Amino acid sequence: MSIQVTIDTTPNEHALKFNVNKKILDSGYKTFNSLEDAKDFPVAAKI
Repeated sequence: MSIQVTIDTTPNEHALKFNVNKKILDSGYKTFNSLEDAKDFPVAAKI
């Protein structure tokens, strides 16, 4: 099954919210401020 990503705007004009249709974290959410921050999360790094 492929992962589908939807993108939502946020009140912060410099941020976006990416939603996926598959569980990729055990719980909660993850924030990435740079590509370096996302390097250990393949889905995030590809976005």
